[in-house]
Amino acid sequence: MFRKFRKNKSIFSYLLLGMCMLILAETAILSESLRVGGIYEKLNQNAKDIVDQKVINRSASLQNEMVNNWSDLSKLADNINKIAEELDREGSIEFETLDESSDSAEPLILKAVD
Repeated sequence: MFRKFRKNKSIFSYLLLGMCMLILAETAILSESLRVGGIYEKLNQNAKDIVDQKVINRSASLQNEMVNNWSDLSKLADNINKIAEELDREGSIEFETLDESSDSAEPLILKAVD
């Protein structure tokens, strides 16, 4: 009976079964060594660190952009100076009396707001 059973099985079947068992054993060993070695936790931590770093970089970039745009008053100052020079040439204001009262600065303020 044993001979009959062996005759029906080919060498290919034995080799295929052995190779499948070997692949399963290697896969189990590899995954267990990764788990025991802490690789999964390290990969998760690295992914979290990458996301956190991107958020920090975006935050810093946005903060720098806001500070640069909102604190750079040189364009506004240049515009006000041009308006003041134009109004001085027209005679609407005088630089000497500009800071004495709000009435003397009113034409400059109204023109700068427009």
